[in-house]
Amino acid sequence: MLHIVDRPDSYVQHLVMLSQNFQVSLSEDVKNQLGAVLVHKGKHLDEDLAQKISNHQLSQPLENCVQFDANVDGQTLIDYFQKIFARHATLAQFHREKELATLLESACLYYQRFTPIVQKMTVLKMQSPALFHQALMCGYMSLLIAQKLQMTRRECCWVFLAGLIHNIGILHLDKSVLTNKGEYTSQQWRTMQSHPILAYECLKGVPGLPKEIASAVLEHHECCDGSGYPFNKTGSQLGLMGQIVGISDTCLAVYNRELAHKKLGFDALIPLLKLNPAIYRPKVFAATIALLQDVHWPVTRVYEDTEMQDTMTRLLSRQKTIKHDYQVIYSLLDSLEPHMVDNKKTAMLKRVSQRVSCFFEHSEILQPTHSEWLVMSIKAPQQPDFLTMEKLELSYAEVSWQLKQLVKLLCWLWDKKHFKHPKLQDMVSMCLSQISARHGKIALPQAV
Repeated sequence: MLHIVDRPDSYVQHLVMLSQNFQVSLSEDVKNQLGAVLVHKGKHLDEDLAQKISNHQLSQPLENCVQFDANVDGQTLIDYFQKIFARHATLAQFHREKELATLLESACLYYQRFTPIVQKMTVLKMQSPALFHQALMCGYMSLLIAQKLQMTRRECCWVFLAGLIHNIGILHLDKSVLTNKGEYTSQQWRTMQSHPILAYECLKGVPGLPKEIASAVLEHHECCDGSGYPFNKTGSQLGLMGQIVGISDTCLAVYNRELAHKKLGFDALIPLLKLNPAIYRPKVFAATIALLQDVHWPVTRVYEDTEMQDTMTRLLSRQKTIKHDYQVIYSLLDSLEPHMVDNKKTAMLKRVSQRVSCFFEHSEILQPTHSEWLVMSIKAPQQPDFLTMEKLELSYAEVSWQLKQLVKLLCWLWDKKHFKHPKLQDMVSMCLSQISARHGKIALPQAV
């Protein structure tokens, strides 16, 4: 297990950057592991002071010794939610109909009990407004699912807090990961996967914080089929709260990636979630689907009718590319399978490949009848099919993304020389090169 105090930490640099615009001072003496005082409390944190402290092993993380002159407290969260509702009339109507105001207010005020967490959320807001907004929405959606499952008010507050802080571990990663605007490299992707552990290590030391909240944050990327991370746990090993935060995080990630720029409602997530329901606990999955159906989203078309001919032609081309990538990758996996040693990395590859295969099976986009239907639709477009076509484009985007995650895993294993025999390494390299050539550009290791 990682220990925050034992490693270089980008979070200190976030604090230094924050100190350029806000008063960030030491609230208590900073001591080394032997108890000697390095810096007395009351000092303003700046680059020089941070550098001086970084040369020592501390008795506790520096973040525990600082205070701000401005914090994102519970009332500030409530105000942010009011702004969100003001911009989204459909969500605001749902919030009123379900009489959620009191529950949300209780959850926000519960959050402000934990000063170290308030500090983390303040830094997140200043350093990454987009991640802060995502945190708000994940906390809110987690709260809605918890209420749908008829959890107690206390448990609802716990789930809200876990959803709100699920990504605070990212603040402790290398700054390049936080500021990256494009595709992650395979190494950045693997680095990113450590953020639940980093968050858990931070949360274990928060006085009075229920252990269930820290565990939920640790597990929010785990999946019931064992294809998640960081520990590849399976359904029987996973807590309910982590599953709630996990599906909330997935919904928001998919929405931001595929739906937001098309101005579609959250109900467009339903067919995408149904591509692989086995990832989540059945009752969590069912509650989420029911929740998305509860909101009266307006029916929205993405394209004009005159654009649909080009859209369908583009879909057919994309389907061919997806089919190519799938065949190349799974042909490789079939060839590798007899030669792979039985270890955690190999098990991870098998689980992720099985998960991705399930997405394709449920989407049916590799079936010959699917291609035939697309071709016929291009030749003789029918207006009643247009909305179906637009939804199909979303399914294509989701299975493409899932396939890309499998490619990244193969990249990482290849880069780490997991496939011990040179011929196996060469087979993986050839597969990745074929995919790279098909796409022109893809986030593969530079050596490929």
